[in-house]
Amino acid sequence: RELTVLLLVDISQSGDIGTHTKTKLQIAAEISAILGFSAINNNDKVGLILFSDTIETYIPPKKGKDHILRIIRDIFYKEAQSPKTCIKKGLDFLLKTTKKKAIVFLISDFMDDGYQKSLQIASRKHELIPIIIEDTLENQLPEKGWARFEDPETGECVQINFSNPDIQDAYRTMQLARVLEQDRLFQSIKSAPIRIKTDTSYVDPLVQYFKKGHRA
Repeated sequence: RELTVLLLVDISQSGDIGTHTKTKLQIAAEISAILGFSAINNNDKVGLILFSDTIETYIPPKKGKDHILRIIRDIFYKEAQSPKTCIKKGLDFLLKTTKKKAIVFLISDFMDDGYQKSLQIASRKHELIPIIIEDTLENQLPEKGWARFEDPETGECVQINFSNPDIQDAYRTMQLARVLEQDRLFQSIKSAPIRIKTDTSYVDPLVQYFKKGHRA
């Protein structure tokens, strides 16, 4: 097939969250490995961009098992130099370095803003597939008790009373608005996202996505 596959992976510290057996970053690494080996087996070129709010690693697309093993090593062992996220920075770097059309898997928790225009431009030049990795706690708060939360990217802390129904309602509304905004954005670029949860297997969502006729 001679295609070019780019793995554009967010390794910022928000990916360290995982209230189950694996963190979002560990799942992102495993999914990247699966996609990378699949592409190599199809005789495609594979490249890697790891980003936080800066470009952490760039490996230009190539073929071969030695090349994919280097990519997998970097995905699993690279530690971000910056804790913050800037999806725009990753997309802009992709646009600057990848001129020919590629299949781009953008893997992130998408806990960011300000990337919409870059995403739309990238989707016109490449086949862009968003993979959103989410933790259960990010979508639903516990029903009772107090907890102290710290933003892993900024260090900001806040105390939350889960027993307060106003807090529960506000959080559900905020999360629903975030998902709806994402869905509208992805519909505008005609790209259905793959949503992965940390408490369930990522195999079924991937298989279902590609069974619908998307390339694997």
